[in-house]
Amino acid sequence: MSLIVLIPIVAFLAFLFGILFLVAPSFVKKLNEWGNRIVATDEETLAYRYLTGAFLILLGLLLMLSTL
Repeated sequence: MSLIVLIPIVAFLAFLFGILFLVAPSFVKKLNEWGNRIVATDEETLAYRYLTGAFLILLGLLLMLSTL
């Protein structure tokens, strides 16, 4: 898979998880348990969920803009 295809996918996932960290952290935790530790949602990450969510949203937006 080329980077031209991979970067927008990663950007979308980062943006999506950023929104989920802000809006529904309990869903991210359940998704993590179901997905066998795909996303690290330890107690410290959830304690700083606004910072983590904002970082992931910005990362996703920057990656999306870099592909234009």
